[in-house]
Amino acid sequence: MTSPRGDALFEKVLRLTEKPVAYAPLLLVALIAVVFAFRTPKEAPRHTATDAERRSMFASIAANELIARREVIKDFPADAWSQDDAFHEREFQRIRSNADSHDVPLVDAVRALDDGLRLARNGRFKATVPPCRPRPIY
Repeated sequence: MTSPRGDALFEKVLRLTEKPVAYAPLLLVALIAVVFAFRTPKEAPRHTATDAERRSMFASIAANELIARREVIKDFPADAWSQDDAFHEREFQRIRSNADSHDVPLVDAVRALDDGLRLARNGRFKATVPPCRPRPIY
């Protein structure tokens, strides 16, 4: 046994299907979207980064680390988590610009940074996570 509310909904759906002209604008927009999607030119595949390019990208990204850390400390003097967030946002912007300037996929630039950090593990780059504390100022 169906409920009266279910029958009323079914009746509304049936009434909508009786007027296919009402769907014409929606179908037109959908058709235009599909045509644009198929006509969009595909991006040319980028070449994979060579070892020399990876080293160059790592050196370029890592060269500004100390300056960037000092800048974010000025922006968020008492909030270590916000400092890390701001630093990594700036770092990602540098990674993206390096990938574009070397005409390599973004994943190669990220991998260059990761590989460089792993090779310099005992060097000046250290992975640290500040303790989570509430912000002193909101």
